[in-house]
Amino acid sequence: GEISVDATWRWGTCIIAGFALVAVIDLLLSALGSKTSPQTDELATDEDLKTDHKTEQTKDEETEPHARRRVLTSVLLGDALHNFADGVFIGTAFLTCDPSVGWAVTVGTVAHEISQEIA
Repeated sequence: GEISVDATWRWGTCIIAGFALVAVIDLLLSALGSKTSPQTDELATDEDLKTDHKTEQTKDEETEPHARRRVLTSVLLGDALHNFADGVFIGTAFLTCDPSVGWAVTVGTVAHEISQEIA
C-alpha cells in the first residue's frame, strides 16, 4: 500500500543520491585542487613541443601528491560512509527485530568487512 510506496521512494532516492554524491565529491575535489593553465589555439613549433614535453613532465611530478591525496580522501570518505551504513543496519536490526536477527546481521557484516579488508 501507501507505506511500501513511501519506503520504496525513500530507499530509491537514497541509492541514487549515494551514486550522485560520489560524482559530486569527485568534481568538487577536482575543482578545488586543479592547477590548470589556459590553453592556446596557436600552432606549435618543434621548439614549443620540446618545451611542452618538459613542462608536462614537471606538471606530472607536481600533481602526483595532489592525485594521491585525492585518491586517499576518496577512499577514506567512502570507507567511512560504508562503515556508517553498516552501523545503521546493525542498529536497525537490533532495534526492530529479534536479538538473534541483530546478531545474525552483525556476524554477516563482520564477515563482509573482513573479506573486504583482505581484498
